[in-house]
Amino acid sequence: MNNWDSANAGVAGAPATGGAKLEQKSRFYQGELTYDFSRFVKIFSLLAGVDYRLYSITPDGNNFVDFNRPVSERNIPLANGTFGKDVIYQKYGAFAQITKLFFDDKLKINAALRIDRNPEFEAKLNPRISVVYSPVKEHNFRASFQNGYRFPSLFEALSFVNNGNVRRVGGLSKVNDGLGYLENSYTLASIDRFTSAVNADIDAGKTQSQAAQDNKQLLTVANLQKLQPEKINSFEVGYKSVFFNNKLVLDWDFYYNIYEGFLGQVEVAVPKNSQVGSNAAVLAMLDRSKQDRYRVYTNSNSTYKSYGTSLGIRYNITGNYNVNTNVSYNDLASNNNSDLFITAFNTPKWMVNVSVGNREIVKNIGFTLVARWQSGFMWESPLASGSIPAYYTIDAQATWKLPEIHANIKIGATNLLNRRYFQYAAGPEIGGLYYLAFTYDLKL
Repeated sequence: MNNWDSANAGVAGAPATGGAKLEQKSRFYQGELTYDFSRFVKIFSLLAGVDYRLYSITPDGNNFVDFNRPVSERNIPLANGTFGKDVIYQKYGAFAQITKLFFDDKLKINAALRIDRNPEFEAKLNPRISVVYSPVKEHNFRASFQNGYRFPSLFEALSFVNNGNVRRVGGLSKVNDGLGYLENSYTLASIDRFTSAVNADIDAGKTQSQAAQDNKQLLTVANLQKLQPEKINSFEVGYKSVFFNNKLVLDWDFYYNIYEGFLGQVEVAVPKNSQVGSNAAVLAMLDRSKQDRYRVYTNSNSTYKSYGTSLGIRYNITGNYNVNTNVSYNDLASNNNSDLFITAFNTPKWMVNVSVGNREIVKNIGFTLVARWQSGFMWESPLASGSIPAYYTIDAQATWKLPEIHANIKIGATNLLNRRYFQYAAGPEIGGLYYLAFTYDLKL
């Protein structure tokens, strides 16, 4: 697999072998095996499987490097033209799942256990259990608990990109070897506060050295922890039922999630030739040439809890008309602990969808009309933060089937009224999209 990245062309440390081009070569291998053992086990259904995934990345001296080489030589090609040995990143795991029915098939219990291992981390065990109870066919109650992990991606774990004044680096300890940003750095946010206070004191008549000493308590030592996988514990309950001879369907659920170790980026500065806390390190934070800047992938220090609920209603009206409504609410529990970076929720509290349709309002002609609305919310990210206003859109589509020639025609629009809106801070403004499609089914 060859990846071309023109966005990083000209980045310091990139190999200049062919103009404004940065060529990244890597290989990806994955294998999975699943087998149903139910033929051998009669008291319950048993499903088991294994999987293996391996990334082999060829160092390019910039995006990825050979960490066995000295820091000063990682972006310098060897005599054979390479930048060192391939970097290996892998994961393997196995699972077993049992399913059992009770009480004349009215109660269904599903339990699963999975174990995953990435050699860079400790093995992770993931249990899951779900229960569905159906006292009668029309009413179904469900509940589940599951635990999950997300191992850091390639870039989060192993990146080594020089963006000029700041190097973006992965959070694994071996990336930090020789750089010191995990154990010997100040957070950029505290440096900004420190610099502002020092400048104010200098304007008031203090010397730079005196102002620095008077405000050094504003500097925060990063103390970045060793990178770990993200973790989630998720609880869910729900109810689904049908009424009036299957004309009305209700589906409700509630969830509660607990997140630990959110992955994000924090920018830090490492003082050159000095240790954080020393007078030399404090003064170095006022001189860009005496510090090295890194944007590091690391884990959140806090535990975050989110919860939400949704209700879906579908009603089939006489004459092939159907109406669908879905309302959902999502929120993040308040958290008073400070964190090193923005662990953005970036989800509107309220979202509502309503659709009306008929697949054949007259012979061979149908339509669908969908209205969507979401409440305003605050978008937070390292790129930009800002308030996203509430907005609504209306989508429409009409379909004309032409069975005589095995074809159909679709005409429609998303955001029919062309009400422009934003989905995230620093994102593009979105308007209407109108289309006409002709589909021919080739009969051989």
